[in-house]
Amino acid sequence: MRTDIREAIRSFAGQPAFSLVIVLTLALAIGINSAIFSLVNGVLLRPLDYADPDRLVVLWESNQAAGQPQSETSGATYLDWRARTRAFSSIGAFRYKGFTLTGTGEAEQFVGRAAGRDLGYAGQTGAEARAEAGEVNP
Repeated sequence: MRTDIREAIRSFAGQPAFSLVIVLTLALAIGINSAIFSLVNGVLLRPLDYADPDRLVVLWESNQAAGQPQSETSGATYLDWRARTRAFSSIGAFRYKGFTLTGTGEAEQFVGRAAGRDLGYAGQTGAEARAEAGEVNP
């Protein structure tokens, strides 16, 4: 095995351009493989951050007259469902919402989700984390 390694090193030293192409190809392949695995791991393999993720469902309203098979539920309907449901242990709500992030630089706008506490998210909201750290919201 030592002789094979020595021969490979001599071969690479004799052809530096070819050696560089091989090293760059390996580096690119390893980088792409790592990126794809990170994406698949984060989206498909890691479990959701809920106690029983297999029990989560999404409820929609439908408005067939307007041609909307799935439409957002109004706040009043959500409160009615939450008060009257017997089929679910709890009901939570989220809504896509536009936010503006300000700080020392220019303000940035982005779309996020506003979620109610009833969703049972295992993590903390940013406001809760800042409150624990002793930071005060302006």
